[in-house]
Amino acid sequence: MVDKTTNRRYYLHRAVKKQFNARVSPRKKLVYIAYNLIEEDKVKELQTKFNYTIQTEIV
Repeated sequence: MVDKTTNRRYYLHRAVKKQFNARVSPRKKLVYIAYNLIEEDKVKELQTKFNYTIQTEIV
């Protein structure tokens, strides 16, 4: 059985991919996202709560 934090992390992966058209690399804990979207709540939660690195891209 998967715990609540893992479920939340996977939910954030799906939401960020769908809503912001971002690329997520879970094994590297890395999110590739447009530079103007780094202040979004879901992205910030991945960064602060789950220690993900945010890599900005120019679109």
